[in-house]
Amino acid sequence: MVKVLIIRLSSLGDIARTYPAVGLIKEFLKGAKIDYLTYSKYTELVEHFGVSPIPVDEERFKNLNGILKMAGEIAGKGYHYVVDLHSVSRTIPITIACYLKGSKVAFARKYAIRRHLSILLHRVLFPTGMSIISENINTVKRALSPLLSHTGNKIPRLRLSENPIKLRNIEANSVDITRNIIIAPFSSRKTKDLPNETIYLLIKSLNQYSITPVIVGAGENLHEMDEFKNIYNNINYINLVGKTSINDLINLLYRAKATISVDTSALYLASIMGKPVVGIFGPTDPRMGPQPLPPSRIVEVKVDCRPCSLHGSNICRREKRECMTNISVDMIVKELSELVKIDR
Repeated sequence: MVKVLIIRLSSLGDIARTYPAVGLIKEFLKGAKIDYLTYSKYTELVEHFGVSPIPVDEERFKNLNGILKMAGEIAGKGYHYVVDLHSVSRTIPITIACYLKGSKVAFARKYAIRRHLSILLHRVLFPTGMSIISENINTVKRALSPLLSHTGNKIPRLRLSENPIKLRNIEANSVDITRNIIIAPFSSRKTKDLPNETIYLLIKSLNQYSITPVIVGAGENLHEMDEFKNIYNNINYINLVGKTSINDLINLLYRAKATISVDTSALYLASIMGKPVVGIFGPTDPRMGPQPLPPSRIVEVKVDCRPCSLHGSNICRREKRECMTNISVDMIVKELSELVKIDR
């Protein structure tokens, strides 16, 4: 039996973008045993991939001794192929240890110099069509060559059961999500958040189409949502910010009519499942890698200081966040209407 190890420790959106590469192995290497090394808190997502998660505590990566001990344990499992889709100081020793034990390995290319120059010059220096998903697929093909040389340009999508799944949150279970739109307006980096006024006007606009959108976000976004609720009212929406598990979120996104999201995990989770998504990009630029798969639309505006960071940051140097505040609701709704039918 062929044994394959995929390594990606974090984060939720980045792990989501590894699925097409994992799916390629599953589809074209039948019978292979595929393990996935990741932080314990992301196991719920990896289980949806149909592979065997190897959950690890983040504390084990706090010092070199913990990393080297982990490297020895993993190398001892006798993998034929090891694909490091993280390629950072925490994972490289593990991959090298496996190589020294006879595994064929490949590292995801980071293009660090090109990324930093793009940010420094506020000019994207990447070829058209480059994406993190395509780089993950290419890394898998390099590691498993020539076994996957005949796969062409195929990009597998994650499929869930069509049967209704009872979600952990009672309020989430009451949502007729198949007729609804999900909005993910918040990120872990504040500069990528939609401005509160834009969120309000977007909800108000969707209400005119008899749509009551579902707002999702992580527990760390509760403060932003509370701030929004204290300012804006007289609009209809369902607030699930901080109320969904990873499994809840995946199932909501899978069954929704469409998703509108800033550059955060919801965008990529919906995308890898082949669902219609509208991605809103401000300080980050999709041409530097974080591109959702089709069917998708991108909403962005030209600002001379963009891109200003790789993952977004908590402070805008210009303070005005023009890359986000200049995005109008009309722009978002127009792209949404190109993807799905919305009638007044």
